Amino acid sequence: MRWLMLALALVGCAHTVPVDVAPTPAAPTHATAFRVVAAERSCRSVADAVALQLRRTPGLAVDPRGDYRLDVFGCGESWQSAPPVEDMSDDGSRSQAPLTGRAYAAAALSISGHFQANLIGTSRGGANDRWSVSSGITSRGLQRRAQRSFPHQVAADLLQQLDPRHRSVQRRVYAHAPSGTRRELHNLAVAAERWGDLDTAYFLAAAAHDAKPTVRSAGYVADLARRRLLHLPFAAAAPSSD
Repeated sequence: MRWLMLALALVGCAHTVPVDVAPTPAAPTHATAFRVVAAERSCRSVADAVALQLRRTPGLAVDPRGDYRLDVFGCGESWQSAPPVEDMSDDGSRSQAPLTGRAYAAAALSISGHFQANLIGTSRGGANDRWSVSSGITSRGLQRRAQRSFPHQVAADLLQQLDPRHRSVQRRVYAHAPSGTRRELHNLAVAAERWGDLDTAYFLAAAAHDAKPTVRSAGYVADLARRRLLHLPFAAAAPSSD
């Protein structure tokens, strides 16, 4: 536990801290070109977005006749609205209800007709996908606005799993979190993640989420769970540098 406290000392009074995320590919492939197929009509927009991002990513490409194939399927969306709250403005009180949306899709990777792995991609599903729907704005209009960006977010998540790049993300932390609270658990989870201990980070983040579930904490737990499961098998299978 000492190393966790040392890591937390780096947090200080900051509201966010940087965390290095090492590449953890979802499938053991070194392919640079893929054939992208929409297995279902509802997945055409996501498949098109995957193909577009493959073309835009240096070192990757789309090959309609390639041996490496991605079949996109199981596409969908989920929406959730919280109870309306009163918002006081110059025009008086008006009712607003936060609306949260998330999109998802799966992609089956095969090589020369042999199945390799299933990937599951989602949109951000966090604060950037939450809006306040006032009494003068229809939720239908906001859904259409989100739906235009969803395929590209899902495609980016799928591509990150297929060909991950080393990246740095900002994690929210709480200064002077009281002992034994969900905020302290969350801070400890971030500290463990910074030190590369994904097992400890996952269990601490899950405990913090159980104490008070939120969209943000659910996304953090899901991200740690996926990276934790991907890290061990491929780290063990990685070729030696000797």
